[in-house]
Amino acid sequence: MSDLSKKIKVIGTAVCVLFAAACIVMAIRTLGLSDVFGGLVWIVFSLISLVAVYVVFAVAKMAEEYSENHKKLRMVVEKAARLEKRINSLQSSGVDKYSPINGTVTVGPAEHSGDTMGVTTAMRKAMGDNEEYTKRYTSANNTVQVKPDGNQTGSLTSVFTSNVTKAGSAMNNSGRALIEEAFNTTSTDTYHVNVGTNSATKYFYFKNRTIAAGGLHTLAITNNGGVKAFGFAEYGQIEVSGWRDLVQIVAGAYHTIGLRSDGTVLATGYNGYGQCNVSGWRNICSVAAGSGHTVGLKSDGTCVATGDGTYGQTDVGDWTDIIAISAGNNYTAGLKADGTVVGVGANTDGNWGANRWGSITAIAAGGIHMVGLKSDGTCVAVGNNSNGQCDVSSWKNIVSIAAGNYHTVGLTSNGKVVSVGYNGYKQCEVSQWTDIIAIAAGRNHTIGLTKYGTLVATGDNQNGQCSVASAQNLRISD
Repeated sequence: MSDLSKKIKVIGTAVCVLFAAACIVMAIRTLGLSDVFGGLVWIVFSLISLVAVYVVFAVAKMAEEYSENHKKLRMVVEKAARLEKRINSLQSSGVDKYSPINGTVTVGPAEHSGDTMGVTTAMRKAMGDNEEYTKRYTSANNTVQVKPDGNQTGSLTSVFTSNVTKAGSAMNNSGRALIEEAFNTTSTDTYHVNVGTNSATKYFYFKNRTIAAGGLHTLAITNNGGVKAFGFAEYGQIEVSGWRDLVQIVAGAYHTIGLRSDGTVLATGYNGYGQCNVSGWRNICSVAAGSGHTVGLKSDGTCVATGDGTYGQTDVGDWTDIIAISAGNNYTAGLKADGTVVGVGANTDGNWGANRWGSITAIAAGGIHMVGLKSDGTCVAVGNNSNGQCDVSSWKNIVSIAAGNYHTVGLTSNGKVVSVGYNGYKQCEVSQWTDIIAIAAGRNHTIGLTKYGTLVATGDNQNGQCSVASAQNLRISD
């Protein structure tokens, strides 16, 4: 019920009742003076006053309907504004962009023309004029063709599939070296080689994708594609023993989502909002889990979402050119190929500071704050800062970020970890960690994946979410 409707009911009813009471008093006095007609008149007035209460309630209902319609109209106007902004963005697009997150090169109407977001020298050579390379770029599938040795084609698009083999299985050393140089990588990386088309696609399995910290539980992908799970189990959120062939794991408040290498998605745990209804999703290359909702990034840069949409946090159907996603308590954020950020849900309107970010390479959505990693290794943050969780401006040489409910964690290039924010459960006591290659932040706990394939954890352990000593043989090589 709206405030206006409540005021009309309270004030109107009070006025009618008081007037009716006054009329009854006057009727008694008049009848006491033997004026029967006058007494009857006052009685009629009192009855009319009581009937007027129904009129007051009718007016209040009309006011409530008006308020609801106005609210819906405002939501439509806001959505139209977002759509208009999106259309303008599409119309102004066409510039060349490179995302260091997944190696994707986005090219406009013309051929690729420059290093706009840190594209490597090797990629520029592959895309430009050079005696060792053929300047052939196919915008339809984001591939660059190189020579000599059979004109092997190295795809610059992040692709996830179950047909994964080691580099060189269908190419000799000379051809493989060219592909590796185009990707600026080494022969230890994973490729899928298509003998029929002489093509090689690199697989970008980011290390932060292999561990997850939820509300009260912790997860990690093992070397064989299975999952280790610890913590609160009441809703079945750690019932993942049968899961296999995973490339990413994420955790919400009380649910768990797993991405398989064939682009399908698994889910377990609390499903009161439908946040686990992901069985029909296909061609997914990344997933994110909020408090009560789940988001999927498709290989074409669009998104799908399911679960609690009370604040509009699942309204991602019109997103395009997305290369990374993250979900907070009641909002969803998306990183675009041009390094900007979009968001839907609570507090993501035009005043949201992340709308004005640029040169972002990674995002992390916390409870009610948002963190971004810039291409120069520095960080930015917006949102609730009641516990200092947004005080990241002094961070340097950061390669990965994570956000919990009220704390923020950063992984430095030398394998150490920094943290700011609420430390009531010691979730920020990570300064002594070393040899860390991935991090994740839960509601009130923090976990780190070491280069030895083990986990470290600190923070709230009331449900055993930090008792991870038995986690061994975890995936450390993507």
